[in-house]
Amino acid sequence: MIAPSSTCPVPKDQIPLEEYLQLKRSWFFSWPTEAKKQLNQNLIISWLLILPLSFIVSNGSYNLKGDINSLILTSISYSFLLPILLLLRQLLGWRHLYNRLREETISYEESGWYDGQIWEKPQSWIEKDSMIAEYEIKPILDKLKYSMTYFILSLITSIFFTNYT
Repeated sequence: MIAPSSTCPVPKDQIPLEEYLQLKRSWFFSWPTEAKKQLNQNLIISWLLILPLSFIVSNGSYNLKGDINSLILTSISYSFLLPILLLLRQLLGWRHLYNRLREETISYEESGWYDGQIWEKPQSWIEKDSMIAEYEIKPILDKLKYSMTYFILSLITSIFFTNYT
C-alpha cells in the first residue's frame, strides 16, 4: 500500500536523510567520514588491541607450541579478522543507507512490529537524497572498500607466510 505523498507520515528516525545524519554522528560509523588516515588508524588500533588475545588463543595449539615463528604469524593472521569484521559492519550500514536514499519510496513502520507502510518521496526529496547518496555516501563506500581490500590482502599475505615458513 502506498501512502499519499501530501504529508510525510514516516517517523522522523526512519527518514533516510535523518538516518544519514545519525550515522554521521555515530562514534563507530563516523570513522569513514573522516580522513582515510583516521579510518586506517582506528582499524590498526583495533588490530593491535586484538593481537594479544589472538596470541593467547594461538598459544593453546599443540602444533604451534614449539614453533614461535608460526605462533606469531598465526596470531597476526587471526587478528586481521576483527578489522575486517568492523569494516564489513560499516560497509553494510552505509550500503543500506545508500540504497534507501536512492529509492523513490520510503518503507517504514508505524508501530513496534512490521506493518510495512510505503510512502512515495516528493521529487525534491528524491533529488536531494540522490545527491547525498552520490556525493556524500558513495565516497565513503569507496573508502571502506579500499580499506577492506587492504586488510583482506594483509590477511591473505599473513596466511601465506604462515603456511610457508
